[in-house]
Amino acid sequence: MRSLLKILALAVPFMALGIPAVSQMPPGTPTRPGREQLQPGFINVNLNLNLSTPFDEKADLESQVEAAQRRAYGLASKQCEIIISTIATSCSIVGLSSNVSMQRPAQMQNLTVGVQVSLAVKLKDDI
Repeated sequence: MRSLLKILALAVPFMALGIPAVSQMPPGTPTRPGREQLQPGFINVNLNLNLSTPFDEKADLESQVEAAQRRAYGLASKQCEIIISTIATSCSIVGLSSNVSMQRPAQMQNLTVGVQVSLAVKLKDDI
């Protein structure tokens, strides 16, 4: 029992040293990596959107990728409009990531853009 008290007497001051550092974190700093802190009353909504389009071997690759990305980002930006028109009073994008890939199923080559969107959403009171 006495050794436990000695360990606690030594450990507690060191644990307390970390408290000021945590209390000085700026508002909105994620408490866990990859997780944004939401305001009270908001929920996190995650969406995965995938857009696949035929690849034209005669056209410039960069322009095709950019056109596909613009369409995918356009879909991502419309998600808040859809959510507000149905279940929410407020919505904002708090995270966005994307990837581009080429696939060749059967005879046709496809360009695929995937977009992962994280939204902060405040639900309507009647939901």
